[in-house]
Amino acid sequence: MNRNDKICIIGFGSMGKMLAEGFLRTNTISEAQLKLFTRTERKAKTFIRNNPGVTLCDSAQNCILNSAIIILCIPPSESISILHELKEHITSKQIIVSLVGSLTIEIIQRILPHKIIRMVPSITSEVDEGTFIISKSVYCSDTDINKIYRLFSYLGEVLEVPESKIEAFTDLTSCSPGILSAIFQEYVNSAV
Repeated sequence: MNRNDKICIIGFGSMGKMLAEGFLRTNTISEAQLKLFTRTERKAKTFIRNNPGVTLCDSAQNCILNSAIIILCIPPSESISILHELKEHITSKQIIVSLVGSLTIEIIQRILPHKIIRMVPSITSEVDEGTFIISKSVYCSDTDINKIYRLFSYLGEVLEVPESKIEAFTDLTSCSPGILSAIFQEYVNSAV
């Protein structure tokens, strides 16, 4: 990924914040490369105060301008309206990464027929040990996928799967630690 590429995160809830903090903590990108938009600016105020080189945008449209990668970390209830807001402003060169669980690539492409990556991160990404399950649209090239691998690999392992398998892989990567912990706890309890 080019050190001049801008990364735009739309939505600054737990996932948006985790990604922004992780990208900066691991020096994956510089503060000057990161742009944020959130409808509740108070969520981002402390982050911006601690990272003054990050740009807090006043609209989603301004956030995506000149951004190479657009990461959607918005609630499902806001997702369709945000996609429609961005429709006239997104270019065919930009890569859209959606962390909106309920949105399939097909749904997004009905509104934005562009480069779409559907992503499901695991909570362990917060400590740079997570797994990012991704599926890509037909518009994504190998170069696009490599950009995503490079951007997210500092926060964990990136695993590309067919979209039809994304839920199964998500269950394995997100639920398995808890399941294994419960099994080991049962072994411990039975030994006592």
